[in-house]
Amino acid sequence: MKKALIALLSATLILSSLAACSKNNNGAGNSSSTGSSSNAESATNTSVYKDGTYTAEFSDKRAEDEHGWRDRLVIKVTGGVPALEDYDSFNLEDNRRKSTDESYAMTAEANGTEPSIFIPQLIENWNAAGGDPAKIEAVAGATNSSDAIKELTHTALDAAKRGDETVQAID
Repeated sequence: MKKALIALLSATLILSSLAACSKNNNGAGNSSSTGSSSNAESATNTSVYKDGTYTAEFSDKRAEDEHGWRDRLVIKVTGGVPALEDYDSFNLEDNRRKSTDESYAMTAEANGTEPSIFIPQLIENWNAAGGDPAKIEAVAGATNSSDAIKELTHTALDAAKRGDETVQAID
């Protein structure tokens, strides 16, 4: 009797295990088919962006906090695909670009962080990341600007999802 009971319990456990594995395999099949559609969706995910030109920049207050320089980023979306049109810091007084400002460059060069070098590098990193703020690599010695381009990109892409082409000011 004990042997029959053990055999019955063993068979029940084996059948339960097989049934559970079968369900997991079917679930995996379903998730891989869902994964395929997710991959297809992510391949066309750029279509969530509406065509237009989107600008994000720091507010006057934030620019004052940044020693009189306003970071600004412009993204152009064509066919649902975002492309970086412009990124730089602009002087609040006369709107000159930090990347080409010679007096700023001399000060920055003494500190080892020259905008004429790190801004093009940030733009290159933006393009390499496909504009994904989470994937934009920081530039050594330009931590604030590296953080700024990510924040501005996020804000501009949010505007592109909504189709809001007004300048997005960040406090």
